[in-house]
Amino acid sequence: MDRRESVTSGSVVRNKHVRMRASAGTFVAAAVLTLAAAGDVSASRARTWAGEIRDVLAPGVIQAISDPSVVAANLASMQPEEPVIGVSINGQSRAYSVYLLNSHEVINDTVGGKPVAVTWCPLANLAVVYSRDAGDAVLTFEASGALLKNTVVLLDYRTDSLWTAISGRALVGPSSGARLQMMASRQSIHWGTWVRMHPGTTVATYGGMATPGVDSYADYHKSRMRTGIHQVHHRDRRLPVKSMVIGVE
Repeated sequence: MDRRESVTSGSVVRNKHVRMRASAGTFVAAAVLTLAAAGDVSASRARTWAGEIRDVLAPGVIQAISDPSVVAANLASMQPEEPVIGVSINGQSRAYSVYLLNSHEVINDTVGGKPVAVTWCPLANLAVVYSRDAGDAVLTFEASGALLKNTVVLLDYRTDSLWTAISGRALVGPSSGARLQMMASRQSIHWGTWVRMHPGTTVATYGGMATPGVDSYADYHKSRMRTGIHQVHHRDRRLPVKSMVIGVE
């Protein structure tokens, strides 16, 4: 298929090689691919979820950051209360500004010798970090431009597969059924707290800037009326809308 050619199937639009459009908690992740067991309940759920992927933006509108330049903590120019995603691997620590990720949603980086994808879904206030090491290759991710239950769906360039950022499972494409293994990190911790815990931390930058200095989703996060982009059909009323939770599996 020519890269400019697209095929629509339901609500999923696929553009060869770089784009397949489709498109929360307190953990971040590192990853190795593992295959779902046959008959696995979560695998069955994944097939259902694949049919619920919804288009939002054209491919490439949300541009991931790859191999970012980094600066020392004293050059980051961030306010102490600014939220960051903190990752510490093999003695190396790095912070990623949530305000920066609001516009990019994925940063492909290497920390402590491990290739990782720092993913952020501003609609769900969800951060997950995945190892990009797939055994025989290193994957590179971006936000696909679509959503699953109002959360980011990732696209990897190598296999052209779609992965849910919620669980790291591939829902569509050659890697369907595979899963990314999560690794703990710190979500939305204040920069001042992170740098006290990890004084030797570096900070990822884009265009020479560690942060835009403003939260472009501030009004959305304050609103109790706005819950994502697509209508919520099955609302769980056990907790108020936008309650912060920690997921354990």
